[in-house]
Amino acid sequence: MRSLAYLDQDLWSIQWHNHSKIEHVQLYRVIDHHIYIVLYFKQNRNSQIIWRDQVSLNQWKQLKVMAKLV
Repeated sequence: MRSLAYLDQDLWSIQWHNHSKIEHVQLYRVIDHHIYIVLYFKQNRNSQIIWRDQVSLNQWKQLKVMAKLV
């Protein structure tokens, strides 16, 4: 993941490292497993697993906070 930003209610924008396009997604669940975080999207039933070493420390902290909020 390159960037993650909160837009409105459950709408988020995500940009992945392998894509230049920014996606707008609706998150309905975020689960923190301490060494990885799982994102569940409404429009796509596939979950996304993000490991601690895949993102910067700042992004990891944002994901941890988001897991508490969602």
